[in-house]
Amino acid sequence: MSRASDIIENLPPRAAPALHEIARGMELKKCRKCGCMKDALDQAGGAFESSEEPEIRSLLPRISDYQARMEPLAYDCIGCKKCWGADATIELADHFDDVQLDTCGSGDEHASAVTSSNRYARTSAIAAWPPHPGDYVLGNPEGSVAICTLSNRDLPARLIAAGEPAVAIAGRCDTENIGVEKIVLNLLANPRIRWLVICGAEAKGHRAGQAFLRLKERGVGYDLTIPRCLYAEAKL
Repeated sequence: MSRASDIIENLPPRAAPALHEIARGMELKKCRKCGCMKDALDQAGGAFESSEEPEIRSLLPRISDYQARMEPLAYDCIGCKKCWGADATIELADHFDDVQLDTCGSGDEHASAVTSSNRYARTSAIAAWPPHPGDYVLGNPEGSVAICTLSNRDLPARLIAAGEPAVAIAGRCDTENIGVEKIVLNLLANPRIRWLVICGAEAKGHRAGQAFLRLKERGVGYDLTIPRCLYAEAKL
C-alpha cells in the first residue's frame, strides 16, 4: 500500500500535485470514508486511463490501490478546513482537460446572481456555481472567502467592486431558516471556499448572524436544527 512518502519523487509533473494531495488524505481515516476522496480517486482514474502518456497510464495501479483502501462511505463531505480530496480534484482539473469540477446537489437549478464579474474567468472555474439562487454578487471563482452582509443590500456589490481576489462571493441573508440553508449549500458546493465572513446589521426581528455563530460553535442537532440563538431558531 502506498503512503505519502512513496510518491514524493519520480512522478509525472502533471499528476504529482493531485497524487500528493490524495496520498496525504489517504493517511486519514476520515478521508477514507469521505465522498470527496472517492470523487478524487474516480476522477484521477478516469483522467489517467484516458491519457496518451504511458507514464500517466502507469499510475492506474496506484489509484486502484487507494480505491481498495477506501472504507464504506459515511458522508459525502464534512466541510473540513483542509479537504485533501477536494484539493486533489482541483489539481486534476488544473492539469487534465477531461476533469470537470462538479457542484454538490445542483440538479437542474442554476444560480441567478444579481450581478457577476467575469474578470477571473478560467477553465477550472466551477460550472453552474452557486447551484442555489439568491441575492449575491460573484467575484473571483477561485477565491477562498465568502462574505455575508446580513441585511445590508448595497455592501455586497461594493465589496466585489473592490477587486479583492480572495473573495469568491458576497451576498446578504435576512432569515435564519432558508437564508442560512442556501448559504450553507452554496458554500459546500465550492471546494475552494474556506472562510465565511459575517458582517453588516441583522434584519429587524431576525438573528441570522447569531444562527451562523451557533452553527459554527455547536453544529446541528439530530433534527438538523441549530441550537437556539437568542430569539430565534434556524432549521436547515
